[in-house]
Amino acid sequence: MTQVELATTDGQIAVDNLSAALAGAEVALRSNPQVAGAYSKLIQLLRMRGLFMGRLADYEQAAAVSAQQVKAVPKEAQTYQMRAAVRSTFHDFAGALADLDQSEKLGASAAANLEERAALLVATGRVDEAQALLGELSGPARDAMTQGAHASLLGEQGQLDQAEAIFIE
Repeated sequence: MTQVELATTDGQIAVDNLSAALAGAEVALRSNPQVAGAYSKLIQLLRMRGLFMGRLADYEQAAAVSAQQVKAVPKEAQTYQMRAAVRSTFHDFAGALADLDQSEKLGASAAANLEERAALLVATGRVDEAQALLGELSGPARDAMTQGAHASLLGEQGQLDQAEAIFIE
């Protein structure tokens, strides 16, 4: 299909929009260096551009901003959730799990970290723990994304009937 036939944003426009969002996030951070959310927004956008553009420099910059965030706002749960995401990118799974623990000590709910924790458990070979964690979900934490993660994990373990039932649900 041609770009005219596609019901999507042109790739260059998407990249330009992302660049503009990054520039805005950098300005917001300079204006609010004591606000955890300002760091988090910039980190998220850098990780997104790193993913879309395949730029290791963006991931490295996200790590540097994350280190600044830990120094500037060390008592915010969000600080450690963001560092966990960055550490996961670089396969520092033990560090990422420790950051999730720290975020919960600072008030984050276990449900807020559930998907990331389950992914880290799988990455470290603790599949049974991840499956148990995802299987215990209920209420608002049991959204489409976490159910999909749980179903995928069950499918990878050969439990196809259970996986299919969750996907259907």
